[in-house]
Amino acid sequence: MLIISSFADHETVVKAFSAGADGYLLKDSAPQQILNGIAITLDGGAPVSPAAAVYLLDLLRAPAPMSPVQPSVEADGRLTQRETELLRAFAAEKSYKEAARTLGIP
Repeated sequence: MLIISSFADHETVVKAFSAGADGYLLKDSAPQQILNGIAITLDGGAPVSPAAAVYLLDLLRAPAPMSPVQPSVEADGRLTQRETELLRAFAAEKSYKEAARTLGIP
């Protein structure tokens, strides 16, 4: 689906792509650009106006939100042996790289 819109604001562009848009062109684009955009979309491409591309790049460059990590605990609620080994490495003041190397994690 190709969106051809007069709106070039962040929220509208992001909502369009979140809703499944394959491309986003502005109505003030040259007629030939719109025709090319339609053809590109029909061929499986994703034409995007430069103004809309800026918002997409901002999304890609933004740090991903951290999601809480749930420890994988044993049935009785204890940490696994591997998690205990990792905690011991950190307790021994090893860096992430040192702990990974000690535990054979690439």
